[in-house]
Amino acid sequence: MKPSKSTGLGVHPEIKEVDFSHLKALLGGGAAIIETVSNRWKALAGKHVTEGCGLPVSSPDVILLDDNDNQMPTGERGEVCTSGLQVMKGDWKKPEANKEAFTKGGYFRTGNIGIFDEAGFLRIAATR
Repeated sequence: MKPSKSTGLGVHPEIKEVDFSHLKALLGGGAAIIETVSNRWKALAGKHVTEGCGLPVSSPDVILLDDNDNQMPTGERGEVCTSGLQVMKGDWKKPEANKEAFTKGGYFRTGNIGIFDEAGFLRIAATR
């Protein structure tokens, strides 16, 4: 298939040609799955998209911050911010963009809103 100008695999012009008969599950991660998208996949592939949630992959530090960069307690919503070896340090030669993209402590602002549960599992609740 050639890439689509629209975003998302589900709107690719040739997606209806794909054989989904062996598909066992559709999982989404990194962003909240909205009902409209899940319903579209159900019609297309016979399965709803299940939203992934769980522990962050090993080695990043993930925190949730409010609009004033205060760390949010367990069970409270906040922007997912991350730091670690696999997280970029910033855009090259774009200091102003980096000021917006990173906290003063060096955490990358993902733009996603998440909630940590009591077991430490992170659920993406929304995207900005």
